[in-house]
This record gives sequence, C-alpha cells and structure tokens, in this order.
Amino acid sequence: MRKLAKAAWTHPSNPWGPKLITLTSAQLANYDGSDPAKPIYLAVRGEVFDVSANPRMYGKGGAYNMM
Repeated sequence: MRKLAKAAWTHPSNPWGPKLITLTSAQLANYDGSDPAKPIYLAVRGEVFDVSANPRMYGKGGAYNMM
C-alpha cells in the first residue's frame, strides 16, 4: 500500500515523496474500483492509501470493498 495523505511525509522540497491529497467522503467513493481507469483508494482513520495493486481484494466485490 502506498500512503497518500500524511502531512508529515510530504514536503514541497522533496519531489519524490508521496503527494498529499485531500478527499471528501463523496470524492473518495469515486475511487472504489468500479472504474478500471481510476486508482483504488482506501481511507483508514483519515489517511488515504492507494491499494490499486490488489484490485481483487479492494475493488468492487472484493473482501475489503465497503462501498
């Protein structure tokens, strides 16, 4: 899993660090794996993770898909 939203891990002077993104619940729902052109994001306690590497588990119909 690649962490996407953790302010302590991002810094403008580090172009190779993870990018900070902010999503509302409604926006996050668009990244549930139903559109194969979009990544799959998972939020846990306010932190967003890119779980696109395992669509079978996190995509639509997967064991960890909650939407």
